Amino acid sequence: MNRIEQTARGLLEIADVQVGGERQQDIHVHHPDLYRRVLAEGSLGLGESAFRLAFDEVDVIHSRTL
Repeated sequence: MNRIEQTARGLLEIADVQVGGERQQDIHVHHPDLYRRVLAEGSLGLGESAFRLAFDEVDVIHSRTL
């Protein structure tokens, strides 16, 4: 795990979101570039990554905004 991923996971942990977890607010990351894009581009990077299927949410309706 590189420094960018560690930073992103740390921020997700503060928001009570686990990568690879099974709770409603958890996500499953398919492309490690997601971490860099979200940290560098904010919500735009998150939205574009979602469009490119870089991650899945366990439950889209109940997921928190990252």
